[in-house]
Amino acid sequence: MKKILITGCSSGFGYALLKDLSLDYYVICISRRKPNFNKKNIEFYKCDLSNTKSLVKCLKKIKSKHKYLPYIINNAGIFDICSLEELSFSKIQKFFKVNSFSPVLITKKFIPEMKKNNFGRIVNVTSGAPLNCSPKGSLYSSSKAALNVFTIIAAKENAKYNIKINLFSPGQIKTEMAPQAKNEPKKSVKYLKILLKKNQNLFTGKFLWTKYIIPTSPNLSKINWSKGTAPKKFEI
Repeated sequence: MKKILITGCSSGFGYALLKDLSLDYYVICISRRKPNFNKKNIEFYKCDLSNTKSLVKCLKKIKSKHKYLPYIINNAGIFDICSLEELSFSKIQKFFKVNSFSPVLITKKFIPEMKKNNFGRIVNVTSGAPLNCSPKGSLYSSSKAALNVFTIIAAKENAKYNIKINLFSPGQIKTEMAPQAKNEPKKSVKYLKILLKKNQNLFTGKFLWTKYIIPTSPNLSKINWSKGTAPKKFEI
């Protein structure tokens, strides 16, 4: 049975992923709370991703048991709305540790074996927030923006090893972070599963929002950074 690592499985989209993917995968689940769903092919590790020391220890334990994990979904995330004046250093640290640093540490831990096996699929769950940049969303948007940039660069660095690293946004789904949303999380699972396909021609470094590929930056192909020149349309 194929092995997959998923973070944030106790509720929302992560829980929907756990229920669906456990039909075909052996699931290693990292979460603050144990999901209310038990199967023989689900292995649970309790870990608060905002505690870096705890995460490093947890990953070491998993790696000692599962040397090669070909599939990873970095789903765990935290969300809040607050103004700049309300930001505290501890809050800033927590957001970046969960939304940005933990996917980086997890990727770094398991990608060497993906390279050796010439196969890997990594999906980092993101949002439209870092593209929309809504007021009072600075922490969530900026921490997810960091994740987006890391994902795109990591995808470029590892493309020759048949390792596909992509971003995925499930859209407006009903979760603990968005209880007012109408769509059920399970509706978006089928779109994420596209990014787990073995097809060697599968794209990498892209942002998939449900069934759409969304650009993460404007077309900058005609900008010459070294000469300091850009098309006239960019002038002030």
